[in-house]
Amino acid sequence: MGNERITLTNSTVEFVVIGARGGQDVVIAQSANAGLDLLGLAIESGNDATGAFDLPISFFAGPPRQLNVVISHPVKDLEPSVDSRESRMRFAWVGECSGEGRRQIGEFFNRIIVDLQEAIRQSNYSQTELVIAPLIWRCSRGSERRLRVRRLFYLFVATYGFVLFMTLFVWLILQLRLYILGPQN
Repeated sequence: MGNERITLTNSTVEFVVIGARGGQDVVIAQSANAGLDLLGLAIESGNDATGAFDLPISFFAGPPRQLNVVISHPVKDLEPSVDSRESRMRFAWVGECSGEGRRQIGEFFNRIIVDLQEAIRQSNYSQTELVIAPLIWRCSRGSERRLRVRRLFYLFVATYGFVLFMTLFVWLILQLRLYILGPQN
């Protein structure tokens, strides 16, 4: 059984998975481009799934780099002979995500956790990739969907602003015409 983390080099989503190995929380899988801020969020999250910005206003003006984390149900240590206690694994990623999207990703993470642990226990890169790929796809799809809705909202606001501007412009021209020519009888 290997003790090294598995680094996936071809992930489109920046992510990190933290879990217990030998009684200590360690990075057990990550994307090649995983940043320290993401690792910090995963470590500091404790037992609370969270996103960097959960306020409703974040939909309109979200951060340029949204960090999210979900927490698994209690699972056995990767080395149960060393530590028989259960702990929770954490999956953190970068991407646009709503609270509902995070909940769905958390549920899916819990469904694949046993297979993910087994692939990591065996240090099997290709099996880890196969297990985690659908999770990464869900993160990517959720991010794209949220960005699409945000763009549509901005388009609506811009169109409304243009119509309002044109209406005020026409009204101003008519008022100016009345002022210059006087009332027509």
